[in-house]
Amino acid sequence: EPKAFEKWFKSDIIQQRQHMKIETDFPYPTMDMETGINTYGDQGMYVMMLGNFMNEQLNQMVVSLRIAIKKRQHDEFQRMAHSLKGASNYSACIRLGKMAGALQGC
Repeated sequence: EPKAFEKWFKSDIIQQRQHMKIETDFPYPTMDMETGINTYGDQGMYVMMLGNFMNEQLNQMVVSLRIAIKKRQHDEFQRMAHSLKGASNYSACIRLGKMAGALQGC
């Protein structure tokens, strides 16, 4: 049900703004720094790319997911969840990638 996802995103955003620890049912590490550094070649490049992902791409993807929910665009929601999964995994954000994968299957 799209409203359930919208409620989840609103709840998640509120928790982030309040700087609360967000608990999930996913037993995966938040990040794998070693994999990220190996992927990008060195720590400086990884940190720069991770910052870009977290500060620009992630926000845009969450906004797109929320719009797809609001407009009840299931195909667009799944496409954006798939994109979020790929970008998260490439950035070595393991837990976020797993969560996006779960959303993609909805």
